[in-house]
Amino acid sequence: MDNQLLIIFGIHLACAFAMLIIGSLVQVLIYPQFLHVGQGERMSYARHHARRISYIVGPILLIEAFSWTAVLFSPLPVGLLPIISTITLVSIWGLTFAIIVPLHHHIQQHGKDHDIKRLIYYNGIRTFLWALRFWVLIMLLRDTFIPILNTLITAI
Repeated sequence: MDNQLLIIFGIHLACAFAMLIIGSLVQVLIYPQFLHVGQGERMSYARHHARRISYIVGPILLIEAFSWTAVLFSPLPVGLLPIISTITLVSIWGLTFAIIVPLHHHIQQHGKDHDIKRLIYYNGIRTFLWALRFWVLIMLLRDTFIPILNTLITAI
């Protein structure tokens, strides 16, 4: 493993941390706020939210996916941590595109409290998965990448 892999993993870790923070803010602040927007304005509010947040999370999600793919196709030692990280990332993406995005579309069209509560529930699961994944990545950093970094520093 080389310096490039360390840089790619660092970028990936930064993206995972960003998504954990954004997901947590969305869970605690943004989605619950949907319930406090008047029924007549809620659909427009939801459309504006979806459009604006996608400019932030879209690039982060893409960089996260590409950087993890690069890490997986590197000479990374096989183990449980990369497998758990991959499963959680696939689960996050599956939950996002199979359930959360369709709920957003439904809220943009109908704006019902029930759909917002479901969105909060499923995003809670997704936020938990982001937290689990970030913890797994920190363990992978500790077990795999810090020893490599120490070796590189010693060689200098």
